[in-house]
Amino acid sequence: MEDGRRLTKSQLEYFSLYMNSAGRESAVTALSVKRNVSRQAVLKGYAGLIEKGILDEERNLTEYGMEYWAWYNMRRRILTDWYTEHGVPEEDAKAAADLLLALAPLSVIDMMTDKCLACSMCQKNDLGVMGKHLLQGVELGDYLPEGNYPVYFEFCRLDDESRLSMADDAFEKPGLLSVGEKGSELILKRIRISHMSMLSKREMIGKMRTAEYTVNNRRKQTKIDGDLIRISAKDIIWDLTKGDGLVQGKLQMAFTCTAGKHMPKAEAVMHIHLVKENGPDRPSR
Repeated sequence: MEDGRRLTKSQLEYFSLYMNSAGRESAVTALSVKRNVSRQAVLKGYAGLIEKGILDEERNLTEYGMEYWAWYNMRRRILTDWYTEHGVPEEDAKAAADLLLALAPLSVIDMMTDKCLACSMCQKNDLGVMGKHLLQGVELGDYLPEGNYPVYFEFCRLDDESRLSMADDAFEKPGLLSVGEKGSELILKRIRISHMSMLSKREMIGKMRTAEYTVNNRRKQTKIDGDLIRISAKDIIWDLTKGDGLVQGKLQMAFTCTAGKHMPKAEAVMHIHLVKENGPDRPSR
């Protein structure tokens, strides 16, 4: 986040209404009614979002605008929850969060959010580890704009997460994280895998047959639609500690495969990352 491109409190209001409206024109109308001003005055206000690189000249959301929304929305939610937990009315809490996000030094915002010094929220959510925002059972739409995100992922061995599991070769990469108003899900595509049998020394070719995962010490089956498997984002443990506003996820899974007659169920841990220009280093075999 660049200090020189921070939005003012007024611009944050414009931006929030834009992101929560059905379209560009409805956002203009909504803000015109709310502020009791002309459409021309609202369009002049949107010029500030264009100048900051949030919107393009056609008032479409830019890539930087999407990154800014992820940064802002997550921190606004954390701060609002913290204020309301201390007895502040919700509307006042939202206004105070916006004021902090518009005017406070980034180091203060990081202290209040990334380092989780909002201690009562840590205790309320029983996060267990100071400095981590570990969430499960949440709607990602509260933290990210709706849309489809390419995600990098790897499957690591359950007994040694520094090493890749055989399951890592069973899916096409990248995967897709679909964030929507009615729910979010991770979508992976099965592909054919080939491995040499340690017993017969023959090549075994097949696909992942079944997949299940562990949530709160209970097993759940994934939804399989042709070659696509779908996992509810609510069942994934998300780590929101990253200062760039992006998220990572983790889920313990188990698979069976059509390769070989006696292939046992394989346990693995899936690590998920929103794709960056330079992806994270891959663990070794």
